[in-house]
Amino acid sequence: IPEVEMTSQGAGMPLNARNETDAASACLLHGNTRIIADGPQNEILSACRNGDAAIYKYLDFGRGVNSVKMRIKALNGGKIILSAGKPWYRKLGEYDIAAGSSDRDWQVVEFDTGEILGVHALWIQFRGSEGEDLFEMDWFRFE
Repeated sequence: IPEVEMTSQGAGMPLNARNETDAASACLLHGNTRIIADGPQNEILSACRNGDAAIYKYLDFGRGVNSVKMRIKALNGGKIILSAGKPWYRKLGEYDIAAGSSDRDWQVVEFDTGEILGVHALWIQFRGSEGEDLFEMDWFRFE
């Protein structure tokens, strides 16, 4: 019998980490980060500032992944830190992303992660200049 967890989508099976996950489907937002409309059919994470985080419960990484793709806008740029479980648990990766040429430029970035297997919560943390909006994020997908 498959194990049912409380996920970003409510009670149900963990989300498949290999599928595109809408960033606005976070279970918990910490700090200034908020969900806003980005057109009539899409929501994004916006106003991601230094010390903010988005938490997703739970993702099924299956037999393993070792990279992630994210669709982001680097407004003022900074660092994105991915951790499994809790922010002080296993760090999957830490990535510096420079500000885009325009705050309207979406980009898909890909980074290596440490290999991760099985079902875990995912913490996405944002670091950068204090008091500035660093990023907006549309989706992510592990490979």
